[in-house]
Amino acid sequence: MPGISPDKYFFCFFCITFKLYIKNSQGPIVLYHMEYLFYNDIGVFAFPLNLIGGLFLVSGIWILYHYYPESSLVHRLTSMPVTLSICGLLILFLVIEGIWALQLFKTWIFILLLLSLLIILGLVILKRLSFSSGRNSLFLLNHGGLWIILASALLGTPDREEYKIIVPLGEKEYYAVDRQGGLHPLPFTIRLDKFELEYYPETEAHIPKRFCSTITVENRSQTKQCSIEVNAPARFEGYTLYQDGYDTKAGSTSQYSILLVVRDPWIYPVYFGIFLLFAGAGGLMIYEPIKKTNL
Repeated sequence: MPGISPDKYFFCFFCITFKLYIKNSQGPIVLYHMEYLFYNDIGVFAFPLNLIGGLFLVSGIWILYHYYPESSLVHRLTSMPVTLSICGLLILFLVIEGIWALQLFKTWIFILLLLSLLIILGLVILKRLSFSSGRNSLFLLNHGGLWIILASALLGTPDREEYKIIVPLGEKEYYAVDRQGGLHPLPFTIRLDKFELEYYPETEAHIPKRFCSTITVENRSQTKQCSIEVNAPARFEGYTLYQDGYDTKAGSTSQYSILLVVRDPWIYPVYFGIFLLFAGAGGLMIYEPIKKTNL
């Protein structure tokens, strides 16, 4: 790909795209679409588009490394100030999201920051891609695991389903509600068989100590009875069911239970990445003392 540097190529592509966007948008329509600069309906990038996007991402990183290793774009991206700035902004976004739950991970800014970090991390991995030494192999395990975790989190978000469902005591329910208030039929029914609530003793505020829902989950092929507590979910047909709430006014006599239903098919690559990350980190902790002892 000779003749034009990648930084100029990306700049020209952005300018042409933005010019066409403005040309085809008029008056209030421009202001109306400005929200898409910040918030994005990531559901449109669900499988297989997210998988195709992942292949383009990997290909783009390899092209930058193979054809433009000494370009100004690569040097700027992999410089320490840029890397630390991107990591700092991502951490800030995560802290804000953890406090106020603003759905910041759906913003274009967050997605672009995460993409930039993946490109930087990918270039670093390719530069160190050699198993000639034990330390370097552990480095690749560690950073490769981190890359898999971040890529799976980014690409898997459009495929992630998260609903809330209110299940009345003794009744079956299969309609759940998403974050936008839309109704979604689940591929199974949930019946609340029993609800239990325990309070901490000798407290006037009646602070809940434990609340548990005994449910029966059923589809055409199987039936499963299980108990769900906070931090003790149940799993059924690729879905994870969490205890989320109940009728706080009724307390232990609550006639319904609120469950959180989550389907996340990309969680297994995340687990694999975590395994590699800890394997590399643990290996480095063991390798360094052994190396110093041998010296």
